[in-house]
Amino acid sequence: MFFIVMNKKIFTVVALVFTVFFAAVIFKTIESKQKAQATIDRENFIADSLAREQYIQDSIQTVKKNNEIIKKYDLLFNKEPDEFNDCVWVSHKDSRKYEHCYCYFQIKEKKAQNFRFFFNYFAHEWLFIKYLIFNFDGNNVTIYPTEINSKVISGDLIKEWFDESISSYSLTSFIEHFTNANVVKVAIYGKDGKSIQNISKEEIESIKNTYEYYLALGGQFE
Repeated sequence: MFFIVMNKKIFTVVALVFTVFFAAVIFKTIESKQKAQATIDRENFIADSLAREQYIQDSIQTVKKNNEIIKKYDLLFNKEPDEFNDCVWVSHKDSRKYEHCYCYFQIKEKKAQNFRFFFNYFAHEWLFIKYLIFNFDGNNVTIYPTEINSKVISGDLIKEWFDESISSYSLTSFIEHFTNANVVKVAIYGKDGKSIQNISKEEIESIKNTYEYYLALGGQFE
C-alpha cells in the first residue's frame, strides 16, 4: 500500500514536472512568435513610414515641377473666357498661325480638361478626308476623325478640318508621339485623293508645350 502511494506521488511529481516543462516550452514558443511578429510589425511600420515619406517627397517634387512648368508656359498661352460654357479656353499664342495642327483645352471649375486636337487642310482641290496616317520618326499612327468639316475660303481655295477631343487611350498615345518626335509627316487620305505634308517643328513644339501645360494644371486623360 505504501509502495502504491509512493508510486502515485512519484507519478504526480513527474506529471507536474512534464506539465511545467511543456508549459515553459509553449510559453517560449508563444514568446518567440510574439517577438517575431513584433519585429515584422516594426519593420512594416518603418517600411510604411518610409513609403509615406517618399510619397510626400515625390508629391512635393511633382508640385514644384508643375509650378515651374506653369510659370514657364503662362506667358506662352492665351486664355479666352467663355461665359456661355462657364470655362476658359487655353491655346498657344501662335496656334492660329499654324498651317496644319495644334492642341488646346479648357479650364472649368479651376480644373484643366477637354484636351483637343485641331487639324487643318488647305488646298485648291477637295480631298473629302476619310483618315490620316501620321509618321513620327518612322512610326505610323492612323487617325479616323469623328467628324470632318469643310468650306470654301475664297475663289478655289478650300479648307477641310476636324476638331477632335482627346479622351480615349489610343488618341492620348497619339498626342504623346508628338512629345517625343523630331520629324512628323502626315498622309491625308480622302475620297478624291491623297496629300502628303510635313508638320513644322513649331507645330510639334506647340503640341508638346500644350500637353505639358495641361498635365501641370492637373489635366487628366480617361
